Amino acid sequence: MIRSKMRMGILWAIVAMALHLWPGVVKPAHGQGSRKDDIVFNTRGVPLAGATVRVCAMPASGQPCTPLALIYSDAALTQALANPTATDGLGNYSFYAAPGKYEIEISGPGITTKQLPNVILPSDPASPTFSSLNSTGGINAFSLTLTGNLTVNGSTSVVGNLASGTLTLSNQGSAPGAASSGTVNLYTKSADKRLYYKDETGTEIGPLASGSGAQTNQANTFTAPQNIDADFHTKGPNPWLDITRFGGYIGPNYNTIATTCSISAASASASCAAASDFQNGHGILILGAGPAPVIARPQAPTVTPLFQVGTTQRNYCVADRDWAGGITLCSPAGFTTTAPASMTMQSYTISGAWSFSNGVYTVTTSTPHNMPTTASGISSEPFAQIEIQPFTSNNRQCEGAFSLTAVPSSTTFQLTRNDLTSTGGANPACTGGTMRIAPKIILKWDSHFTYNVQAASCSGGTATVTVSPGVLGPGNTAASTWVVPWFVMAMFSGVTDSHYNGTFTISNYGVGGASVQYGIGSCAGVANVGVGGTMTMVPGKAVKNHLIYECTGASCALPANAANYSLVGVAQGNDGFFADRGWGATPANVDTGDAPVTRAAARLP
Repeated sequence: MIRSKMRMGILWAIVAMALHLWPGVVKPAHGQGSRKDDIVFNTRGVPLAGATVRVCAMPASGQPCTPLALIYSDAALTQALANPTATDGLGNYSFYAAPGKYEIEISGPGITTKQLPNVILPSDPASPTFSSLNSTGGINAFSLTLTGNLTVNGSTSVVGNLASGTLTLSNQGSAPGAASSGTVNLYTKSADKRLYYKDETGTEIGPLASGSGAQTNQANTFTAPQNIDADFHTKGPNPWLDITRFGGYIGPNYNTIATTCSISAASASASCAAASDFQNGHGILILGAGPAPVIARPQAPTVTPLFQVGTTQRNYCVADRDWAGGITLCSPAGFTTTAPASMTMQSYTISGAWSFSNGVYTVTTSTPHNMPTTASGISSEPFAQIEIQPFTSNNRQCEGAFSLTAVPSSTTFQLTRNDLTSTGGANPACTGGTMRIAPKIILKWDSHFTYNVQAASCSGGTATVTVSPGVLGPGNTAASTWVVPWFVMAMFSGVTDSHYNGTFTISNYGVGGASVQYGIGSCAGVANVGVGGTMTMVPGKAVKNHLIYECTGASCALPANAANYSLVGVAQGNDGFFADRGWGATPANVDTGDAPVTRAAARLP
């Protein structure tokens, strides 16, 4: 016979209370252990020592039962106990196990094996722990700690604080209505999976921004400084318009990204050598793929070294770019055979004392200084500007930048010190030093445009000449390619009546630029004539810029050696003048839209 102690009755009462509070308990989780105590009696009611006690997890099967459960000798479930265990000399046995259902099997000599299924070891009522909890009624608890999920099909009211590592909300296909008085409805939308809420007025607020709480669909007022550590783009209009919000592109460090692409005539597709981050809507510039140029190919430039000469040949050509994007073929090559070998700053050592007479110093170099002994012909700069390098002479007053007044020989040069004239002699006396000078090569050319004379007439001393094309330039879909400024000089030649020929200042233009007018003094003996002759002029704004190329290879004849030419500079407008100072030019320091270095070969003849 098997009997339980009185304390088992108390334990069952606690179990009943737990089941009343939490009906539907299934599979408690391991944590704090529950204790099981009992006594085994024999058939005469005497406690049975040495009986075998076998503890199996439910559902159990077989005899002896299986599977064996884990049992322990301490409440923390850290000291494992042998299973099966045995009763002591008074028939007692005890063990700890995780809360749950078990089958206890009692066997031994002199007794019939007895299996007690569904023995419940409940959780500690002070801090019950469950792996799952299902209830069809209400749950009231001072504290409820869950390590899994809590699913509520109805409404949940929380009085106090709701603390959770993660609060999962189901996305709503449509927003709920207004909240009840004093509450808000918090929800997420299926469309954007972002957080919104509504108060009792039904006003929707959101989506809520990360961290700041600022709203993206309404005005926000910031009363403290805001630091933005990433790109910021606005469509404006205040305080500015950001072109990137309208499809514009700005590359790293505000430079446009360049690559080499190829495109065929009449094609709208370009194949590029390197991948780029172009996007639909971006504007791009493809150099050389625009309309054919409508301006004349420049003439060969004249090339004149200034202030430094030598025996090196330097070859240049000029390509013009019009305002519609067309670039002419490079001009025939112009060259000089008296250029210096290097375009870098040149230094020459001054030997001995400087001679002084009537305010003029004459300075002698220890080697030829390679400066021409004749004036340049430039009124503002007949001779070179030089520098006496600091800390190279005997006196700092002798050093600085000076404009030379004469170059008497290949080893002497002169400069004036008017401030010393009144002293009657050199003061200070100068000795030695280093003279430095920067080479310069001047290019001049004509970027004229030639018009065909269609007719010419004279009235009141004014000639009216009809030309083709019109002097306002070939038109395109946007605007006229160029306009002609007033009082520009034009050259007429080959007109049947020679009274019309010569160089004149244009005083007026006809409608559409189809004719020009200029004064010839008198119409006496001047005939009206028809087609024949040309007018040559440089129309204003016809040329956006001139691209100057220098041959850097051993062979410079064009077009065979176009690849030997590289960009050295850009001149603006119609001046036909450029000074090569040896500085060079690259796409990085040329305005956007100007040709890169590779453009030289593309447009060289």
